[in-house]
Amino acid sequence: MKAVLQKVNNPFSQSVSEKRPLILDGVLGSLLQKMGCKPNSHIWMTELNRTSLDLIMDVHKSYIKARADIITTNTFRTNPAALEVIEISNAAPYVKEAVKLAKVAVSDDSIYIAGLNAPAEDCYQKKRNLSYKKLEMNYKIHIDLLIDNNVNFI
Repeated sequence: MKAVLQKVNNPFSQSVSEKRPLILDGVLGSLLQKMGCKPNSHIWMTELNRTSLDLIMDVHKSYIKARADIITTNTFRTNPAALEVIEISNAAPYVKEAVKLAKVAVSDDSIYIAGLNAPAEDCYQKKRNLSYKKLEMNYKIHIDLLIDNNVNFI
């Protein structure tokens, strides 16, 4: 039996067919620091999803107001490997909170939500501590969580 490829119409494909660039939001962490947030822990941005919900939503909304077509979830340090550093074994609620904040900020179906799948370890460290298998599992779990929370793409 021969497989038949069908063209799928979805809002993202329709936007792309408009022949204009889609605008992605900008930095989140640097902007939060500029606004006075202090990186006081390994997962400081993740903690803001619980302690400063309005601030995170305001940042998302400011990018939307600036005409961004895509906002990115605040999921920089919500992957299992990042959370294990501080002995948190379940990443699911942290991803769910971040995606929910992005969804609340988006009141228009024409704005897309990109799920951020960030590095498992510190971006600037030279030596890697995680094995390939552990990295692979970390990314699989995190991407699955983003998909389960219905982001538009990753």
